[in-house]
Amino acid sequence: MLFLYSKIEYRYKSILLSGQYSHDENSIVRFQPSISGDNKQVSTSENLNYRDNFSLVLSFPLEVTDWWEIQLNAIGNLFYIEAEYTSNTYNSSMQNLSLNSSQRFKISESITAEISGFYQTKQFWGIMEFVAFGALDFGIEKKLKRSTLRMSYSDLLGTNIWQFRTEVPSENLNSSAKINFETSIVNLTYSFRFGNDQLRKQKRKSGPPQTSTTRNFLGLISQKLGTSSFTIFALSYKNSTHCRCTVTTKNLAFQTR
Repeated sequence: MLFLYSKIEYRYKSILLSGQYSHDENSIVRFQPSISGDNKQVSTSENLNYRDNFSLVLSFPLEVTDWWEIQLNAIGNLFYIEAEYTSNTYNSSMQNLSLNSSQRFKISESITAEISGFYQTKQFWGIMEFVAFGALDFGIEKKLKRSTLRMSYSDLLGTNIWQFRTEVPSENLNSSAKINFETSIVNLTYSFRFGNDQLRKQKRKSGPPQTSTTRNFLGLISQKLGTSSFTIFALSYKNSTHCRCTVTTKNLAFQTR
């Protein structure tokens, strides 16, 4: 196995721009489809000859107002792959765009909310095509005197679904697969902070000289008691506890749960 990686990066204040290149030989890809001798589709792990990836990354924050902050990240990719585990050598290329963003809202001095999400266009999964998808998350936090109450809802719209397509006429492959994980989950967490918040701020004014052991011990106590927190409870809720997988091929269709 051979892996080569190079990167060039430019930063201006909080703006990041970088270009990257990677070359990966004999990388393993899972669940690669093929047609068996009895005309059934089987999925196995296979090795690609190589996979090249040219990417451009842009990341920057944006302060809309004093109560609204945005972080934006974008990655553009150009993939090249070659595989020989098929009957004929398979070569292909694909462009991909991945976007993610988080937006933070300061509702009051003690309440903040955040909306985050991502979207990516189709990309390679071996000789299969990973269909475009995305997701949206939401969270809100209330800070109390010595505690914090948080509520979050992941995959708000239920769109975090993995779908794959395979269209390789030379291999008699025309199939699709969908894996629907349970990703829409509500979490409620209450955390309590304990210890002396002022301990680290106090300065020693009198008394005998401290040894290094004493200073290290007091520093550890100050750090732990001044910053520790304890989660009182954490609750999660989701609609179901299973993953559904559906596979459809030209000659075969089945469903597992």
